[in-house]
Amino acid sequence: MKRPTQSSNRRTRDSCKFRDQTTESLQPISVPGYPFLESPYIDLARSPLGGSLQDQQKKSDMNSHYDVLIVGAGIAGSALAHALSTITSKLRPSPLRVALLERSLAEPDRIVGELLQPAGVAALQKLGLRSCLDGIDAIPEHGYCVIHSGQIVHIPYPDGNQGRSFHHGRFIMALRDRAKQAAGVDVIEATVNELIECQLSKRVLGVRATRPSSEGSSKGAKESFFADLVVIADGCFSNFRSAVMGKATRESSTRSHFCGAILKDTRLPIPQHGTVALVQGHGPVLLYQISEHDTRMLVDVKAPVPQDLKVRTASVVQFIWGSSPLLTTQGTHPQQRRAAASRIPPPRRPRSTRQRSHQAYA
Repeated sequence: MKRPTQSSNRRTRDSCKFRDQTTESLQPISVPGYPFLESPYIDLARSPLGGSLQDQQKKSDMNSHYDVLIVGAGIAGSALAHALSTITSKLRPSPLRVALLERSLAEPDRIVGELLQPAGVAALQKLGLRSCLDGIDAIPEHGYCVIHSGQIVHIPYPDGNQGRSFHHGRFIMALRDRAKQAAGVDVIEATVNELIECQLSKRVLGVRATRPSSEGSSKGAKESFFADLVVIADGCFSNFRSAVMGKATRESSTRSHFCGAILKDTRLPIPQHGTVALVQGHGPVLLYQISEHDTRMLVDVKAPVPQDLKVRTASVVQFIWGSSPLLTTQGTHPQQRRAAASRIPPPRRPRSTRQRSHQAYA
């Protein structure tokens, strides 16, 4: 997305003229450190900073202004923050100031984003993030195999290229560590509550966010963060997709769910290959190794989710073990295999999406 130019910022400033609700007269305001808020006339009662002019000037010293603000420190957000830190030019020798906001910096536990294709590995190399695949017990992947009625079809990656499979949370933590080390990047643990917009142009000026409550306090105070460019990268269950995209938002429908299980010390038909098992009467079952001892199994369950989800999914796992001699478990007792197959968590429910009545742009 193109960064706003000086002329576009000027047009935005000129369009943001509001009438003071108290005096019914336009009041000029200049907030130090916020060029997009300097002269024009701004409604003092509804300014993005809020409160009186004196309060705004006090808050301007507390709040931070960045060149780029990124909401969401997942794969896209963390990689983008690091990439932006490497951009310099003759006109700007110092790195961009980037704020990366994430509601929780704890290691995530998810069953998505665990198998990186060769093109993804190449992209990490280009971004200077190839080392994020080191030290996380990642497994090289050389292609796929498809199992049907005990027969397999081998589909290798072309030209000897390799992918990587891993625990999603470990990969995310490695990306965040690189973002923290990047020059000019502030990684901030805070929950973004709302976008700050120009009341007329609807241009996104920043966000309001709440940091986690500290010891002895029940709730953190809301803070305002401003930037010349705001990037929303908070995932598939985004709280701000409809606000940013407006009428361009595509309606989605859920056709099925993936239920995940971890199999211990399992040997796949072709080691270091993603495995697709076509099970009669069920959806496809995916298997791939994500660490030295862990193999992920994903079972496709059609919507709506059945009440006896664990029972049905466990039956598919048992069917795979019983019908395919190509899957073996080394050094594991059959009772342990059944126990591993029964530890299947329920699918994650999407967070509610807050509806907005108007368009906003980031």
